[in-house]
Amino acid sequence: MNRDKTFTFQATEEKVKEIIANAVNASGRNGLGIFAFRVSDKVYTPEDFHPHETDTEYKYSVDYHDGRMVKIEIKKMYGIDNCWGFSPTTPDPRYQGWANTYPTPREMILSAYEGSE
Repeated sequence: MNRDKTFTFQATEEKVKEIIANAVNASGRNGLGIFAFRVSDKVYTPEDFHPHETDTEYKYSVDYHDGRMVKIEIKKMYGIDNCWGFSPTTPDPRYQGWANTYPTPREMILSAYEGSE
């Protein structure tokens, strides 16, 4: 994952959790996770994900989830309300399973707004 660049966007935390759930649901059976976990057919919801919080960071980060290679990180950008940083900025379908469905960060982010009024 290229951590040199960050795609920034504004969203509520609920929308960020939707983005993470959509990324996991769009990720398939690729990568070494299939050897460590039985890949689940479960459809995940935003409530299934919780932030990782330290003194210096507040983020949602998923590497592998139930055998699915997800590799996504969304960090709270301090100083601006509802501002988040998304990595990677250039998803690679070989490493980010969701990139086959959502090939850009913008499309991944907009997935949380599909069907919204």
